Amino acid sequence: MKFTIRGRLYNSRTKGKMAFIVIRDQLYTLQACGFVDSKETPNVTKEFVKFIASIPKESVINISGELTPSKVNTCSITDWEFWIDSL
Repeated sequence: MKFTIRGRLYNSRTKGKMAFIVIRDQLYTLQACGFVDSKETPNVTKEFVKFIASIPKESVINISGELTPSKVNTCSITDWEFWIDSL
């Protein structure tokens, strides 16, 4: 199921064709990720990954995508991960 979420960019990490974003909303943090050439994140391109790296921390962002079950140890929401479709 597709969702759009809004929050502050707490942290972002990019490497090559991967992008990981941690979104914060008061008490909770959620990891969002996107991969170039992935069927789960088809709209993510290399330029999109570079754009994610350029967003200043604490910026308010809207992200659309799909929530999937996953183990994430670095966020307060540990059982879910957000696959990025658009930003």
